[in-house]
Amino acid sequence: MDEWHLGPLLAYSATRCSVNTQALIYRVQSAARTTGNLAVICVGLAILGGVPYFLFSDLLGSEGHIRWFSDALQRIRHDPDVIKYVGTPIKGYGDPGSRMARNRTINHTLTRDARGVEHLLIRFYIEGPKDTGTVKLELSKDARGAWHYNYILVEVPGHGRSSWRIVVDTSRPAPPPAWRETLADTQAFIVTEGCRAWHVTKQCSLVAYDHARDWIASFRDR
Repeated sequence: MDEWHLGPLLAYSATRCSVNTQALIYRVQSAARTTGNLAVICVGLAILGGVPYFLFSDLLGSEGHIRWFSDALQRIRHDPDVIKYVGTPIKGYGDPGSRMARNRTINHTLTRDARGVEHLLIRFYIEGPKDTGTVKLELSKDARGAWHYNYILVEVPGHGRSSWRIVVDTSRPAPPPAWRETLADTQAFIVTEGCRAWHVTKQCSLVAYDHARDWIASFRDR
């Protein structure tokens, strides 16, 4: 075959090969991006799937120290003796070493005595407008698997005098959780502000109606 016949054929083959190579590279890049996205999605789903597990372990698990921390804190917030020395509102936190650790670490220990009874020991700290305090509490598990308070002890520093030791009454029914109080306050606020807004709107509507009626009457009198 003459050389001038081979030239266009070779050029076409080179172009076709370049196009195929570029298409292959594009497919490989697309596959890599898709694989990477799938990997990210799988990791995200794994993390999201683990969140309920950790929440369940902390709140409703066998130890449940976060649950009892919240319950004890609510009892302390409603104790008149604690309010007398610490003030209100009262906030509770874990390790006072750092601000980040306050929200993360609640010291707790799960032990078993010689009779085989499980005990849960928890220590945390409280702070109010008047003073601070250290809370120590102990629970024990009965034969049915239910936890019961043995004591809730609040120690408030005496600042040069003996520390105040307050034993919180655990025989009373537990006060509502903090989120229920917040929800009740929010509902009351919405109802109050809603009624106030309705009253203001009603008054404005009446005033606007009176002005419109006077304006229409002025046209009739002309």
